[in-house]
Amino acid sequence: MVKPTISYAVAVQKYKAELNEKIVELNKQIPIPTYMIEGIVASVLSDMRSAVIAENSMEYEAYVKQLEDYFNSRERELNDEILKIKAEKDETAGKGEDAEECVK
Repeated sequence: MVKPTISYAVAVQKYKAELNEKIVELNKQIPIPTYMIEGIVASVLSDMRSAVIAENSMEYEAYVKQLEDYFNSRERELNDEILKIKAEKDETAGKGEDAEECVK
């Protein structure tokens, strides 16, 4: 979504004025009763809400997947680090036992 370069209050007023103007212009071309225009606008708003809900759902799913990928990656990194530390610890413990055997 591109944010307006003007304040939201001004943007909303301009948007409403433009929308009103277009509806009046359209009603001159296709004259229908006001209650029908209201129904059409309500239907358009419903479609827009559905689109917003779908968009938000997709964004949420993408965000959850991104988090899962990050945490799975981080978990693998930490597990690798733990295994490396254990291997180093075992290696130093093994050298210590070899040194004790040489002394005996």
